[in-house]
Amino acid sequence: MATTISVAVMIITLSFVSGFENAVSQKVFSFWGHVRIAARQPQKASVAEEEAITANAQLAAQVQAMPGVKSIQAFATKSAILKTETELDGVLMKGVGTDFSFQNLQPFLQAGRWLQFNDSTYSREIVLPTDTARQLQLNLT
Repeated sequence: MATTISVAVMIITLSFVSGFENAVSQKVFSFWGHVRIAARQPQKASVAEEEAITANAQLAAQVQAMPGVKSIQAFATKSAILKTETELDGVLMKGVGTDFSFQNLQPFLQAGRWLQFNDSTYSREIVLPTDTARQLQLNLT
């Protein structure tokens, strides 16, 4: 009887762990994608600014032709300090272009809206994680 209960508990535990692993993986892939093409930086930390690379139409066409590739979207990262009157926080900002699809991120939006772009200028908006907004004592709109 004890063996049966132990095996049942182990199966349930593995199911929870597997589900959690899939949820975390899906969230990471939604934010960063499955494949990233970046400049080789051997001494770079795993979470740091990316070195800029020049767009390469031939490489983009080869990647787009691969089975399972839905889209290619350029982005840029930059370290920044967000400061309010009373708080500050260091962040890694991710900049995206007007062609960026927020569809995969939609389930994670808790308040506010995604960036709005117009035809002639960059967006002057940012999207903050709830924890960062809370730490900076900001209200999400």
